[in-house]
Amino acid sequence: MTFKTDIKNNSWINSLPGWIQPYGYLARWDRPIGIWLLLMPSLWSIMASTEDVFDLFLFTTLFFVGAVLMRGAGCTINDMADQNIDGKVERTKTRPLPSGRLSFNQALGFLVFQLGFSFIILLQFNKLTIMLGIGSLVLVAAYPFMKRVTYWPQAFLGLTMNWGVLMGWAAVNNEINVAAMVLYLGSFFWAMGYDTIYGHMDRKDDLSVGVKSTSILLGNNTKRYVFVWYFIFLISLVSFGFLVGMGEIYFLGISFVMAMLLYQVLTLDTQNPLHCLRLFKINGLIGFVGVVSIIMGK
Repeated sequence: MTFKTDIKNNSWINSLPGWIQPYGYLARWDRPIGIWLLLMPSLWSIMASTEDVFDLFLFTTLFFVGAVLMRGAGCTINDMADQNIDGKVERTKTRPLPSGRLSFNQALGFLVFQLGFSFIILLQFNKLTIMLGIGSLVLVAAYPFMKRVTYWPQAFLGLTMNWGVLMGWAAVNNEINVAAMVLYLGSFFWAMGYDTIYGHMDRKDDLSVGVKSTSILLGNNTKRYVFVWYFIFLISLVSFGFLVGMGEIYFLGISFVMAMLLYQVLTLDTQNPLHCLRLFKINGLIGFVGVVSIIMGK
């Protein structure tokens, strides 16, 4: 079972003016799960670091806009790098670049636009957060090329997607401490797990075009690796709770996270792309439960 395309005919993007639509598809505006997974780890840090209502509103708003822009920029870089590969993969061949709806130069201009506005937002923070934000560009730019040189591109994705943990903590506290590093490390393994599950949707096509992934490397052993990675993630969440002095309700919320992670491991069918997609999307709910647990735990 494979996907014919990852661009849906009934997407809300089709209601936008025609010239905007291909840019919306390029930035994946119709699939907010990527924005959600990028935003949630930073919100965990912010919510755990302050109870000031104004700071919570300000930082959450800035990080949300930044997540939309940087997720779009990451997708743009990815599609620019994969333009020729995407044209050979059934699920991605209708994307704006391989289909010809946008030229490479138009995509480049859109990338500069997104990065420019992201930088304006970044300048609203302290120096440490600005430095971390600039440093993240290295990861964002490098990730799309990792699947050409290593079977572990998901490791680079894990480093990139959860960089917001460090930025959120630095934005509030103007420092990085042990608690922040524990949460970042755990979130890294969380991303390793969910993106390996996601990668099984394209495993056959990736093999045919010669790109690499943990999904290809691990194959039938994926389930046991995902179990270990999710277990490390859970241990880090518990450790983080103790380090920042969370109340009992936080740990109750983590038990729900544990149940959702265990469900993914137990039901994972790497031969069923649609099921892998459903399991991947559960992680958006995990991010939300994490935010609520931290708020209640405070």
